[in-house]
Amino acid sequence: MLWPEIIFNRLNINPGTKTIIVDHLGLLTEPDFTSFLSIKKMEWAFAQDVPGILSAIKSAKLVIIKEGLELPAYLKKQASVIRFDIQKLPIEIEPGILNKLSNTRIEALIEYANDTGFMQLIGQNNYKKYVATAERHCWQKEIRQLEENISVQCQSAQNYNDLLSLGELWGHYIYLNYRLDQSPKGKMLDELDRVSEALVLNHVVRDAFYESSFHPKTVDKIIPHIKSRRQQKVALVCFDAMGVAEWYVLQQYLSEKGLRFKEKMLFALIPTMTRISRSAIFYGNTEQAYHLKTINEDKAFAENLSNYTVRSFREGDLTSKEQLLGIEAVKLIYNVFDDLAHKTILPPSETTKHLYFNNVFNYLAKSRIKDELQLLADEGFKLWFCSDHGSVVAGGNGQKIDKYLIEASSKRATIIGKSELAKFYDVNQYEIPFVQEKIVLLAKGRTCFSTKNKTEITHGGISLDELVVPFIEVEN
Repeated sequence: MLWPEIIFNRLNINPGTKTIIVDHLGLLTEPDFTSFLSIKKMEWAFAQDVPGILSAIKSAKLVIIKEGLELPAYLKKQASVIRFDIQKLPIEIEPGILNKLSNTRIEALIEYANDTGFMQLIGQNNYKKYVATAERHCWQKEIRQLEENISVQCQSAQNYNDLLSLGELWGHYIYLNYRLDQSPKGKMLDELDRVSEALVLNHVVRDAFYESSFHPKTVDKIIPHIKSRRQQKVALVCFDAMGVAEWYVLQQYLSEKGLRFKEKMLFALIPTMTRISRSAIFYGNTEQAYHLKTINEDKAFAENLSNYTVRSFREGDLTSKEQLLGIEAVKLIYNVFDDLAHKTILPPSETTKHLYFNNVFNYLAKSRIKDELQLLADEGFKLWFCSDHGSVVAGGNGQKIDKYLIEASSKRATIIGKSELAKFYDVNQYEIPFVQEKIVLLAKGRTCFSTKNKTEITHGGISLDELVVPFIEVEN
């Protein structure tokens, strides 16, 4: 049983009665809980003031309000009022400890207590130990569920939406294995790569480019999508080399800010390299990305958002609100993931990103990234996070592509003009959608064009780690 169901049962709501719940803990507006209400087909609404309650109670059976909102006496006669506070929690916890715990950790303690029968009082001297135990318990539950879901979806995957879903599941799985300091199951990785490679090489991803900007599936639709939302002030924040697993790392770093995120998964362009896929983001055009001789992302961004007053930043540039005066659209680039991926040295036998993730966490903890993003939010900018590609742990295959064939290259892929010579290389070939005269030579499996058996974190290929990237809308 998951925490939303546990809490729902504790509330003992009468489905036939109008109900107002005063949420003193801030758990009932969490997306997991509101999604559970929707699954239960509960007509619910959230109200922030008395007029909002009066409006909501007309159409919804259940109205959730925040702590501190005084209910008029006549409203108490119209609906059943439930107070959701520490007394309603299915765990014994000292009041002062709640303020030290994020909602995620409270939720983990609830599930742990329910699953194991845990009944100890959680207090100042033991809460850190019990929180760590509860988190590990919940991560292990999630991993088992993810393994089942990935296995089922690998057997039925047929289209690009299936690949995006698998990429999201796989990224979460990689992240949770990191938190538990264990390696993903090798058989699962092999099956995932077999299925995704077959679909990508059979051009399943091509159809994703026909999706509209209202429902983007590829990174070239990011700016058209943002424009379609008609926000007064926008900020597009690109984290180079942020795959799905890296997104979960970033999300953990940002968790104390209380931000809420709406997540979508998109396809990067192939080869999954910065000069191609990041260009497609800011130029908003896939074909153009493959033919650029020189790249000017700032100019392309400004031209695409010509109705806005635009300014571009990189990490460390944004230090005060005065820099944002009169600005309506911001482009902000962070290279933390890409830089540390290439700088992290892995032992030859290493197959995980654990050392790299450790380096990222250490960097983020000392960075001002959180402050820069908060400054944008405080100044009224609608934030979107995006990425151009992810990365993968790959072993050198000892191959080299002849220089005279290469138009652009990375460790995992090379763009060449169509040539009969391509058949002499032990590689996979990928035909670029809408580009007739070029092909991509891809290192097979999780290998790269490097010294034989050298292990490194790199990108350019078609593993779901590299190909599926997050597109995040910051909701508050």
